[in-house]
Amino acid sequence: MEPKITTTPKKCASVVCMADVHPRLMRFSPVGAVTWEGLVNECPALSVVQDGILARQSAMSKSANHCANSFWYSSVKPILTHMIGGGSMAHCDSVLCTSEAYDVAYDHLWNLVPDCNHGGMCWG
Repeated sequence: MEPKITTTPKKCASVVCMADVHPRLMRFSPVGAVTWEGLVNECPALSVVQDGILARQSAMSKSANHCANSFWYSSVKPILTHMIGGGSMAHCDSVLCTSEAYDVAYDHLWNLVPDCNHGGMCWG
């Protein structure tokens, strides 16, 4: 018996059941079509992540011990991977599930994080 192809994924307590999504139904954006503004439109919580980074910019820039990598990998990236890209909690028929969306969000947010101020190796 051929498996039934669903047009919309089931939600399992806010998590998309990947087993119920047929690969033909996943939407992929053409390269260059994804913008930060479009992502925020699709997922307003991204602006909260951006605001959190912007609120800490001054303190991070002034700290002699600031490590951009440590901040990114402990504070921002875990949230970002939960919201965008292939490992996100978004519906797979959304642009949010594309690698392009992840790359655009990653680049935009990373560029807001001030450079390291510490000497020596990074901690991230």
